[in-house]
Amino acid sequence: MQKVFITVACILSIYIILQTIYSAFYFRRAAKISKVRFEDKLEKGVKDEPRLNFTVTGDSVGVGVGATIFDTSLAGRLVSLLSEKNYVIFNNLSKSGAKMSDLESLQIPTEKQNLIVIVISSNDLFRFTNPNKFKTSTKNVLEKYSKLSDKVVVVGPGRVFDAAAVPIPLRLIYKIQAPKYAQILNDEAQNFPNISHINPVNPPVNPKNYKGRPSFDRFHPSDDDYIFWFDMVKTAL
Repeated sequence: MQKVFITVACILSIYIILQTIYSAFYFRRAAKISKVRFEDKLEKGVKDEPRLNFTVTGDSVGVGVGATIFDTSLAGRLVSLLSEKNYVIFNNLSKSGAKMSDLESLQIPTEKQNLIVIVISSNDLFRFTNPNKFKTSTKNVLEKYSKLSDKVVVVGPGRVFDAAAVPIPLRLIYKIQAPKYAQILNDEAQNFPNISHINPVNPPVNPKNYKGRPSFDRFHPSDDDYIFWFDMVKTAL
């Protein structure tokens, strides 16, 4: 029995050491690419088409961290889609690392928008924000943004439990906790007729159909992963 215990302890120790090295390596990469920003403002489309004011705000997925170019990010793909039939005036106010409470004080659009996409709550899940505080912040944020746009799409939390850089035990915890944050978002969004919630934890598209190249940091989405985010948001447009 003692030999079995020692063997198990050795295996666990080796796993912990290897996982720590692996996670530390990729989290350093995540910190590096989180500093990258793409276009914060642009206009795209034919000027004779209807004008569409469009803002993206939220966290690093809103910024486009992990994408190689703007066009393959979530915001870039949405701008391309919307500009097919509109002259799009685009602003990106997202901030890497943002939690829901940060949106209470982050910059907001200076004029009325036709569409706002908010990508938020992955960092609340990742950092285990107290659910009651998260609920209060969510209520405040959605109430504020509901007055700023004809239509608001809020997306989150992301599938943190699928990120390879996250240690397996933590992934299991995140998978248990994620639905709680998603439910709060969904419940609060239903209080506003112009707000839709997209839940990546239980998405409107099958995540198994989106197995592309792994991301640079094994944490943020890759170019291929952003297709999944884009297709989710499209279902609410």
